[in-house]
Amino acid sequence: KALGLLELRLELPADRGCSEAGGGVCFRRMTTVSLTGTASLLHNNLACSASGWAACVHNSVNAGGGKLLLTHTGGPSKDGPEVSQAMSIRYLELTTGPVLVVSSTNGTQVYNEDASAMLVYVPITDAGTDTDTLKHHQGACLVPALGHIVIGTSSGSIIPVAAVPSFMALAECPPSAATHAVADVCFSEITNMVVSAHS
Repeated sequence: KALGLLELRLELPADRGCSEAGGGVCFRRMTTVSLTGTASLLHNNLACSASGWAACVHNSVNAGGGKLLLTHTGGPSKDGPEVSQAMSIRYLELTTGPVLVVSSTNGTQVYNEDASAMLVYVPITDAGTDTDTLKHHQGACLVPALGHIVIGTSSGSIIPVAAVPSFMALAECPPSAATHAVADVCFSEITNMVVSAHS
């Protein structure tokens, strides 16, 4: 079985012992780890938490064959939960700690940092009859002031999920005009708005 290789670089600011002139950031430590499988060719198929966990997705053409691949800096790699055709993966830093958000053709699963426990599942609710469009969730961001995770959908809408003090999916927010599937979402602190990009 072929194993994937992942090269992790830890960046430290200059005031923490790194002496690269001018740039302020340099690579202090580089580690290569072997994963338990190969990473799929997805956009942004690598997520890292602030405490050193890294996760990526291995999608499979076989039903139930996809999985999360995880490693912790300085530790062994491990298989995470099975996933169904993952579309995006991202760590979000909540006030209660990091969570791993995996969006797929099955909806969105939010896991604890090492993916050993699922915290909430948000299913696909699109009841549309368009059989030419693959129904999925894609992209996730955090609105820190509210403690909400925002998820993009294939129908072009976004779904807010209250994450603090407990997880609860809120009402889906449809787009204001006809649009395509959400490709990604991000929160702009300057405008205090969630921005969605559509494919």
